[in-house]
Amino acid sequence: MKETMLSRFSFTETFKEKLVLMVMYRNRSAKEVAKSYRLPNVQMLNNWVNLYKKKLEKGAVTLAVMDAKDKNDPKALKQRIKQLEKSL
Repeated sequence: MKETMLSRFSFTETFKEKLVLMVMYRNRSAKEVAKSYRLPNVQMLNNWVNLYKKKLEKGAVTLAVMDAKDKNDPKALKQRIKQLEKSL
């Protein structure tokens, strides 16, 4: 039954990545993004984020370019440094 429920929700990789990037690089909460895009639950988005992080650590994906506003935000810059260090 669980499989049939989940099969109703098919999302493109582009859509998933868009939401993951919002959580990881735009400092939006997973709960907020999941609600905004009407996902069935926040855990689905959290799973996508975790998969993205694993791919990032393995070098399977590259980091997205920072927004101009984030370049002036010390918190965002520190987070970016950590992400870059992990990717090495």
